[in-house]
Amino acid sequence: MSLWQLFLNNPEWALVIVGILTLIFIGWQAVATTRAANATQQAAEAAQASTEAIERQIGIMERQTAATEKTAEAARDNAIAAKDGADAANKNIEMFISKERAKLRVDLKKLSLTPRPLSVYTVDFTVSIYGTTTAYITETGCSASFLPLEHIGSPETGAAAVSSLSLLPKAISPNTPSIDQYTIFHLGSQNTEAVISEIKNDKLFVEIRGFIKYKDVFDRDRETRFRYVWKFSSFVPITMGERYGSWEICGSAEDNRET
Repeated sequence: MSLWQLFLNNPEWALVIVGILTLIFIGWQAVATTRAANATQQAAEAAQASTEAIERQIGIMERQTAATEKTAEAARDNAIAAKDGADAANKNIEMFISKERAKLRVDLKKLSLTPRPLSVYTVDFTVSIYGTTTAYITETGCSASFLPLEHIGSPETGAAAVSSLSLLPKAISPNTPSIDQYTIFHLGSQNTEAVISEIKNDKLFVEIRGFIKYKDVFDRDRETRFRYVWKFSSFVPITMGERYGSWEICGSAEDNRET
């Protein structure tokens, strides 16, 4: 008897076989589903592990960034501190130099309209040194002139007639007494008495301008410049004798400065 005939004659066996095949399929499907679930779970775990690894890396990078920022901030603070220290040191050096360096000052004496020998008229002044070190003279110049008040202080006045202070020492040491100096103002071919009279009557004014260039012991170039005009006081008339007067600064700030 063939298998087919056996199925036909015994239909319950067919049901058994179909049931067995169904169970086998269901078992296989369950195994496949389990495997798929396991694979999905493993993928999820791998994704979670990858996410955690990324988060750890981000944390490391954030800490590195913070450390870098702190290092940069510390470097900036150190640079600022170093600059402040250098500035303070330079300030102290400049204060020391300013205290110890030589300073030259010019003080004018009262204008005298009494001539010197050879009928020479002069403007007299002194040069004084301050500080604890020596001044080394490099160049000097001085001139005096008489002219109307409206021309006093003009840039051209006396510029062409500058002559050196030949009697001034080439080195002036500290504690040196004030050094007398003078410069001549020439009357030329003009009537001397007439010029002096106009000066006394405030029609002409005597002006002096000059400079002294020197080096200090720190090998720095220094200069003292001065420019003054003599003015008699209007409260003391000539009829009462010699009039009182004084020197007044004139010209620009450049004409009157000490460096």
